[in-house]
Amino acid sequence: MAKALKIIIFVIALAGLNFWVWSNWKKSDVKSGNSNVISLPALPSASDSNSNADNNTADNQQSDPLADWAPADSPNSDYNPPLLHIDISRKPFGILVSPENSPISPEKFTGYHTGTDFEIAVEDLNKDVSVFAVCSGDVESVEKISGYGGVMVQKCILNNEDIRVIYGHINIDKISIKEGEYLPSGKEFVILADNASELSSGERKHLHLGIWKGTKIDVRGYVQDESELSEWIDFGLIVDLNNIE
Repeated sequence: MAKALKIIIFVIALAGLNFWVWSNWKKSDVKSGNSNVISLPALPSASDSNSNADNNTADNQQSDPLADWAPADSPNSDYNPPLLHIDISRKPFGILVSPENSPISPEKFTGYHTGTDFEIAVEDLNKDVSVFAVCSGDVESVEKISGYGGVMVQKCILNNEDIRVIYGHINIDKISIKEGEYLPSGKEFVILADNASELSSGERKHLHLGIWKGTKIDVRGYVQDESELSEWIDFGLIVDLNNIE
């Protein structure tokens, strides 16, 4: 009887030992399983997204070559530069020239300059130089005219008044717009005529930009009486050309 009791006690003790070992093994397994849990990265907040969008917008504005031409709050914000390179030092509006005193040599014209000449960069002499619309309006004419070569005239509005914009010395064989079509401000539509070519009328490679008051087309590049300049508008009075970077 005593022997049987010892056996029962031994079995109970052995069972208890086995339960303790099994219980501790399960706890270790749970800890090991938890070590494989991956922490997901935090999603960007709405404020972070807005910040990135603002940065992208700022980058796009900085890459726009016309962005600083006329501020959005300017009364003439619709007006843009005709060329990316701004140099009007040789023949500005109103200058009196003759073969004897002209800043250009040789010079074949005499009179007061009715427009503004935009010169090219030296390195662009043998490159295509894009011309951009300075305002928004329909194209009135595209033709070859003596003294200019290729010319386009555009109808625009300035201070609620009709004006005509003359783009001279352009390569009209490669123009991307036709008479009667609408040309928005800032759009590239043609390239300059080559230096001393038929479409530049033998002139240097540059752009003559003239602005005539009213609906009449007067493409004269020079007038003999200074008082006649009142019929044209100095583009530098529309936009401050001296503060373009």
